[in-house]
Amino acid sequence: MIRFVHSFLFVLIFQLAVLPLRAEVQVPAPPELNARGYILVDHFSGQVLASKNENERLDPASITKL
Repeated sequence: MIRFVHSFLFVLIFQLAVLPLRAEVQVPAPPELNARGYILVDHFSGQVLASKNENERLDPASITKL
């Protein structure tokens, strides 16, 4: 039991020491592409990550038949 308590305290102290060292994630600027429009969407959240002329109606770049 004492070994468990020591292990738990070690992990707790380690986490408290490392937690403030976490850096914030910096999001880079959207890329400069030679395109009339594009949109990059996160598949899981649906959040738009980068876009250019996302509301303009454009023809598709390609159509692939399966």
